[in-house]
Amino acid sequence: MLETQPTVQQHAVIRSVREKLLSHKQIHLELASMTNRAFLLDLFNMLAVHSHSLGLNEAELDLLSVSLGGDRVDVKDVSSVKAALVLVLEKAGRESLLTRVHFHCLTYHVINERKGHWKNSAVSVAMGTYIAAKFACDTPTIVPTNHELRYLGTDIKPVQS
Repeated sequence: MLETQPTVQQHAVIRSVREKLLSHKQIHLELASMTNRAFLLDLFNMLAVHSHSLGLNEAELDLLSVSLGGDRVDVKDVSSVKAALVLVLEKAGRESLLTRVHFHCLTYHVINERKGHWKNSAVSVAMGTYIAAKFACDTPTIVPTNHELRYLGTDIKPVQS
């Protein structure tokens, strides 16, 4: 709803939210569907860089990547998603609080993070994927023999129901 407001009002609300969040220990910002590139860039520059973690879906990551000067994101190509996540952390800058970017879609989840800031990321992304799969498959449990769960760059074991 804020996306359709005048820029002055958007900035006032974003600054107000940022001031309230500064007292929190860890901040995870989860974006909602957006279509306004200028507003998304304002959110990124004024709020996301003051957050510790950022969550994005397919449309949000694609728009943010393009808005930051990157390529369009093809979610069927994990390397395209990875490149966009790397770009987001690079554009946030080393001085930013932002140290983790979490991408999620129905078929997979990916986390890109700066080393030394987060613990148990592999487990958290696996659990996020597991929970999303339960909802996407409309099933109370995910049976490992009926579903494929891949782990890239980690040695954790599949979640058992």
